[in-house]
Amino acid sequence: MSGTSSTLQNLQFDVNGLYILLSNPMERFTYHWGLYLCTRPGAGRIYHVSNAETGIWRILPIKDNYTLMYAMKIAVIDDYTQQALEDRISQVPVEDNQFGTLTCRTWVLEALWILNEEGHIKFTNEVRMIEEEALDRANENALREDVTVAAGTWSLA
Repeated sequence: MSGTSSTLQNLQFDVNGLYILLSNPMERFTYHWGLYLCTRPGAGRIYHVSNAETGIWRILPIKDNYTLMYAMKIAVIDDYTQQALEDRISQVPVEDNQFGTLTCRTWVLEALWILNEEGHIKFTNEVRMIEEEALDRANENALREDVTVAAGTWSLA
């Protein structure tokens, strides 16, 4: 699927936007999930979990290039609450949760559920509906060989 992904630096993100990221799949329609907080034009912080290097699941911030298939804007985070949000994301347990066995996807879903429950963000539907929308749009992009950044329909972003 060469040519169907992009790095974050090549795309337009809204400053203070919180996004779900689905990155380039190793297998068709299978994505790596993460969260991205755009803190200034062309810059931000990515949070995801991975066990690739050590076999142990860990929360890893990334500041470098991140190959992307789809980004869904789910919230707008004020400057004065960004640190609290980032602190809370870094405290999301790295373990099996209500969404299933620990994977990058289930960790993101748990993070979204916690952030919504604690009032950091506000959804108009359940986290599973947001997951379904993100997957549908990423799959559409894969079929069209496209990359998009768009607001989700289930958030107030």
